[in-house]
Amino acid sequence: MFSCAAARSASRGVTRRLCHSGRIRLGEYLGIAASVARGEARPAFRRAFEAQLAVFTAASRA
Repeated sequence: MFSCAAARSASRGVTRRLCHSGRIRLGEYLGIAASVARGEARPAFRRAFEAQLAVFTAASRA
């Protein structure tokens, strides 16, 4: 079962993907934009994002 924090994290991830795909514009939804920004500012997000990016970068070079 998800905790509230896990649910927020999952919804931020989905929102980020939708934003980067061009399906939604966060500028139209200030509350959601603020939530995504808070999530992206978290140290755990940065570490996870950088680790995932390193895997994808290494795979694209192979």
